[in-house]
This record gives sequence, C-alpha cells and structure tokens, in this order.
Amino acid sequence: MKKIVYTFILVTGLFFLTGEYSSILNAEGSHEIGIAGKIGYFVINGGDLKDPDFKDIFGNYDGNGLMLGGELDFYFNRMIALAFMVDYYNEEENLSLLGYSASINQKMVPLSFNVKVRLPLPIIKPYFGGGIGLYFWNAEAVFKGEDIDKDFAKDGSEIGVNVFGGIQLHPGTLISLFGEVRYHYLGDLKFVDRESLTFLSDTIRTDLSGIQVSGGVLISF
Repeated sequence: MKKIVYTFILVTGLFFLTGEYSSILNAEGSHEIGIAGKIGYFVINGGDLKDPDFKDIFGNYDGNGLMLGGELDFYFNRMIALAFMVDYYNEEENLSLLGYSASINQKMVPLSFNVKVRLPLPIIKPYFGGGIGLYFWNAEAVFKGEDIDKDFAKDGSEIGVNVFGGIQLHPGTLISLFGEVRYHYLGDLKFVDRESLTFLSDTIRTDLSGIQVSGGVLISF
C-alpha cells in the first residue's frame, strides 16, 4: 500500500512539472515565495496505546496535543507551488489504574516535500496538496506497578506521506491568514517488546499517524 501511495505522489508531481503542464508552469505568473508559521492540534491514532487491552491495565491514553509548524512555498505561477513543511509534536501523558501507572512521552518532527495547488480566486483561495516526508520520532515510557518497574525509549526515522487542504484569506496585502486540515500517515512503529512486559498479549506498537488541524499566518514576497 505504501509503495502505491508513494508512486502516485511521484507520478503526480512529474505530471505537473513536465509534459502537458510545462507550458502552464513556464507561463508568466507571480513567481511568489511564501513563508508561514502555524499552530494547531494533532489528533494521534495511537496504535496499541489506545487499544482496549492497554486501557484495561493502565487507563485511557489520549495522546492528542499541540503541534507547531513552519512552511516555505515556491510558486511557479498563481496556482502551483512546491511546499517544504516542518512540524513539531511533543506530548507527555501520565496514566494510573488499579495499582498500575504509565508515563508516556511521544515526539515527532516531520520534514515533508509537497506539491500544493491553490485556486487563483480574488480573496478566499482554497488549496490542496500532498507529498512525502521524513518523520523523526521518539517514544519514551515508564511502567510501574506491583510486579513491574520498567522504562523504555525508542527513536528512529520513517518515510511517511501527508495530504492536506485549506483556505487562505488573502485581502491583497503581503500578509494573509489560513486554516488547514492535514493527515499524516506513518503506520505502526514497534515500541515495547512483549517479552519485556509479559502480561501483555503482544508487542506494543505506537502509531504516530493522525489528523492535524492548524491555523497560521503567511507572508508573501
């Protein structure tokens, strides 16, 4: 499934950048550069941390939290841009249930390369896009109870994909506002081995995929 998604994104990008669309990209336009900052809320999938078996032992894990980001856009014309995005998510949560406790901290920094299409309307400009990125992540946990006292740490980097859509409010000045919904997909990431916590039915896998809802300010040059 991942290979299909990656191939689709690459083919779509080449389709816009070559062939029939080359005349559009090379046409006269506002070769605009945009720099944006955004703040939002990230709703994490969570993987096994939101599974009922985990919940029955340690309590309900939420994991949702603040997500900050920045963006750099290079427009070929009024519609099509290459968008480089970086985001930061860091959420810590403490759980306790029936004599067991867990302290879980997860971090993620996605660096993504995207194709962005913005409709050239006068003031309200809808846009959409997607792309591929490198997702740096870290997960730490401390589990305590009558028969356990263990801590775990895992980090790495994964290739992921994202799709997004939003609305830009552009009153004709250099500064505009925007709101955006974005979905990140990474898949399951191995976190805690089953043999380390023998009462668990399987290895704990976290899933840092999720929905990001953001708003921000864009400065255009």
